[in-house]
Amino acid sequence: MHAQIALWLKAASKGSTLAIVNVASVCGEAAFCGPAYTTSKWGEIGFSKQAASHYAGKGIRVNVLAPGPVNTPMLRGGLAEDDPRWLARKFIIEKSVPMGRIAEPWEMAGPVTFLSSDASSYVTGVVVTADGGMVNH
Repeated sequence: MHAQIALWLKAASKGSTLAIVNVASVCGEAAFCGPAYTTSKWGEIGFSKQAASHYAGKGIRVNVLAPGPVNTPMLRGGLAEDDPRWLARKFIIEKSVPMGRIAEPWEMAGPVTFLSSDASSYVTGVVVTADGGMVNH
């Protein structure tokens, strides 16, 4: 990210602001997943917070979206939405989410849009968790 930011800084006009939103996972905030995945997401969050602090004075904001379970091929493990194995797994996942359901991909657009917009012009170094309440449960 540092090399890319250097290029952006060089190309940016004076006074412009850049917003970076890294997408991690709720697994970076609580140990819901395996050790390698959890560690990588903790690292991504830590790196983003460090970058936010380092680049804030240069007009660059860095934030993180940490989604919980989202209905994607990755979550389904490549299984079709009507596959009985996926339906059994989905039932278990939904029971672990206080809102009782898995998010749809479009539901992640709102937090990313906010973090990318001028409405969050004083927000940097934060993790927005969109997990249906899993971390707080």
